[in-house]
Amino acid sequence: MNMKTELHREMKSQKITGVLIAALLFCASFAIASSVFALTPPVSKKPGKTETLTGKVSEANIDAQTIVVMSKNAGVTLETTSAKFKGYQTIRGIKVGDKVMVTYEIKEGKAYAKVITKRKSVTKTSNSKFLSFKRT
Repeated sequence: MNMKTELHREMKSQKITGVLIAALLFCASFAIASSVFALTPPVSKKPGKTETLTGKVSEANIDAQTIVVMSKNAGVTLETTSAKFKGYQTIRGIKVGDKVMVTYEIKEGKAYAKVITKRKSVTKTSNSKFLSFKRT
């Protein structure tokens, strides 16, 4: 009986270990999938249709001519090789943390920026009881 009990305990611990490993793999695959989908550009219903995105620049890669813009819902990696810039001279002027509005087009699963516009931020300029704001 003692040997039977030990065998039962060993099988039970193997089942628990297997369940824990399966749960860990499930959570890891869910985390990876959610991060991949977060950086996937939204799918346009009509190919060649332009979309607009407003958000903060989280990455600017001058060598690859790409930027990553994070909005409330998702992040989009945008090719900037043929983009027009408003408020910037070139891609070199774009800094991480800048607020931008991007008009882009999706072709073959990639987002191509058409126009990148620097958004103006509002800052406080006065210490009086009434606040005045200055565009920068």
